[in-house]
Amino acid sequence: MLQLTREKLIGKGWHRECYEHPDDRDLCIKVVVNGNNAETNREQAYYRYLTQHLTDWRAVPRFHGNVETNLGQGAVFDLVYDSDGQVSRTLGYYLESPERFLKNKTALNSALAQLKQYQLQHNVLTMSLKPNNLLIQRNDDGAFSAHIIDNLGNADWIPLANYFSWFGSAKIERKWSRFHKLLGQTYPHLGNDLQAF
Repeated sequence: MLQLTREKLIGKGWHRECYEHPDDRDLCIKVVVNGNNAETNREQAYYRYLTQHLTDWRAVPRFHGNVETNLGQGAVFDLVYDSDGQVSRTLGYYLESPERFLKNKTALNSALAQLKQYQLQHNVLTMSLKPNNLLIQRNDDGAFSAHIIDNLGNADWIPLANYFSWFGSAKIERKWSRFHKLLGQTYPHLGNDLQAF
C-alpha cells in the first residue's frame, strides 16, 4: 500500500486530490476525497477508449492503472513538469494575476490555440474545460504547451461524438465557447486579451 502524505499534495479539486507518486517522480496519483467513484469510473472508461484510438498523447497524460493507498484507491497518471523540473502550473495560476497573465499572454494564447486544434484533430473530448483542469507546461524555449488533466470523456448515453468526428468537433467547439464565457466571467481583468478561441 502506497503512503500519500500532505507534503506530496499537488492539487485539489471538488472530488479528488492529486499527489506526487511516492516512488516515481514521473507519476501522480488521484484519489477521491468527496463523493463516490463515478467521475473516476467515467474517466477511466474514456481512457480505455483512448488507448485503442489515440496515437498522439502530447496533450493528455497517460493513465497507468489503479493502486491501493492509505487514502483509498488511487488512479496513476503521468505527471507534467516544466523544463526546469518544477511541476507545471494550472492555467488558473496564470490567469488569476493580471501581471502574470500579461507577461505570458502571447505564450498562453498560442498554447490554448494549439490545444483546441489538437482536440479537433484527434477528437479528444472533455466533459468541460476549466482553468484548473488544464496544465500549462513551460518549455526550454519559453513557449507553453497545454495539457488536459481532468474531466476527459463523454457522458452521452449514445456516444456518437466518440466515433464520428463531425459530432466530436461540434461538441468540442461548444465546450470551448462555454470555456471562453467562463473565463470572461471569472477573470474580468483579461478583457479581450485571451483570444485563442
